[in-house]
Amino acid sequence: MQPLRSWSPVIAIFLAALVLLAFVHRHGIKVLASELLFGPQGPERAHLSIGQQMPGVSFVDLLGNRTAVAPQKGRVLVLNVFATWCPDCNQEAPALSQLSAAYAHEPVDIVGIDQDEYPGAVLKFARTFAWNFPIYIDHEHQTQRLLGVHFIPATFVMDDRGRIWADVAGPLTLPQMRQLVQAGLSRLSTHT
Repeated sequence: MQPLRSWSPVIAIFLAALVLLAFVHRHGIKVLASELLFGPQGPERAHLSIGQQMPGVSFVDLLGNRTAVAPQKGRVLVLNVFATWCPDCNQEAPALSQLSAAYAHEPVDIVGIDQDEYPGAVLKFARTFAWNFPIYIDHEHQTQRLLGVHFIPATFVMDDRGRIWADVAGPLTLPQMRQLVQAGLSRLSTHT
């Protein structure tokens, strides 16, 4: 028992650091610390509101190719911001897979944006949950700076003009996702 006791403080410190890291990322303290160190990042820091236009953003896919992410004409865009280590993201992931399958033949696009992790970890996560929609990695923290995401998972739903009409922080269930998509589809028919 003596050797195990000598490791107890090290294990406790390691576990405390893991909890602190998860809390910091989950609750946006990283953004607050960045603002304290570097100052506000300008007017683009404001959180997007319902009815606002999604700014132009581009992300890197799992192969390293940069792609603009924007809604397509006549289609609803569901943009989900996640991280592989996030418990709520893991809880929500199966519902995103089911949503993608349920709307495969509808004018609905689903896109996943990971918050700055290694492509291998993101690919493993996507395979685990059988995601078959485009997945990108946000290496430049655009989801925080431009979209105002400070809590994950975060889901935005927008019409084909890029106007955000749903913004949800926290995990969604499949029925909740379906409700958002159905509302988006009905909204599309009034704009097109």
